[in-house]
Amino acid sequence: MQIFDKKFPKQKIRYTSQCLLATFVIGSILMLIDVKSNAAAVASLGASTFIAFTMPEAQVSRPRFLIGGYIIGILVGSIFYFILQYFLSYGVPISHKVLLSMLTATAVGFAIFLMVILDFEHPPAAGVTLGLVANAWSVKIIIVIFFGILLLAGFKAILKPVLKDLL
Repeated sequence: MQIFDKKFPKQKIRYTSQCLLATFVIGSILMLIDVKSNAAAVASLGASTFIAFTMPEAQVSRPRFLIGGYIIGILVGSIFYFILQYFLSYGVPISHKVLLSMLTATAVGFAIFLMVILDFEHPPAAGVTLGLVANAWSVKIIIVIFFGILLLAGFKAILKPVLKDLL
């Protein structure tokens, strides 16, 4: 049984340097976010960082998909967060857990649908949708997520000449 990727022994420096670059980029983004209370958004950005730095040639890693997917994720998550708040303020006869689960699932499904039909597929952005509906939505987290994905796309664009697919 092979434990290490068969390309790793010949490309140790590339693997190490790209992972260190990814660490620097996500670390820079995390300095702006309350990591503990925004776990879903942080996890989504972490997954996007993995994609951008290990699969830089993949379609899902292109700026159109990174940024477009997050725009959809943020918009849908925000809309469904406010729908949830509306229902909670009018005391709908459904438990909070059931309502939250239904709206969160619907939001994620709708975000996926929009990403697919608009050709902005970026799977981690669906996690942002989930995080925005399930956690306390705020303008700050929206700005940080959007700035974070722009920063990630920008770093990836700058580093494009040195990044190679590791998978």
